[in-house]
Amino acid sequence: MITAEPKKVTDFFKLAKKSGCWQVGFGIETGDQHVLDRVNKKLTLSQVENSVKLAKRAGINTFGFFILVLPGESVESMRKTIDFAKSLPFDIAKFDICVPYPGTPYYKELLAENRIKSFDWSRYVCHQTKHALFEHPNLDWGILEAYYKKAFKEFYLRPAYIYRRFKRGLMMGDLFYDAFYFLRSKW
Repeated sequence: MITAEPKKVTDFFKLAKKSGCWQVGFGIETGDQHVLDRVNKKLTLSQVENSVKLAKRAGINTFGFFILVLPGESVESMRKTIDFAKSLPFDIAKFDICVPYPGTPYYKELLAENRIKSFDWSRYVCHQTKHALFEHPNLDWGILEAYYKKAFKEFYLRPAYIYRRFKRGLMMGDLFYDAFYFLRSKW
């Protein structure tokens, strides 16, 4: 995440746009500052908000990446993440359930607490929600699955988002592409 002063960030995004950059992804992970601090992300939500808005102002498409079920996560923090994603001018948002990959601090923490439920490494992939990989200290797997689906529904089914995407699709010639992938979604 860009943490420099706003003028330098603005200049950076303008230069990036001029050089051909059309989209930038932001690995935000969560909309809860406590969880950000817990995973040692070393950024603030206000820095995220500022950077996303400056990229958008420069005419660059924005893509937000969020992870649900991080260490310290709760129903309230997942709710904050969804609300934070919706509050920013993202063209696309991606939500996922945390995968505690072997060797990571989170995996080691869960292993030490005997919370790893599967050692079938073929299940350790993004967007897999059918099989619980681990037992979260605060949340039931059914709640995790529900919030995973809720995040996508609430972000993409907002009238303002649909209108912006429809307008963009008309201007860019992507309307049928957008409609095709929308209809393929498994809500």
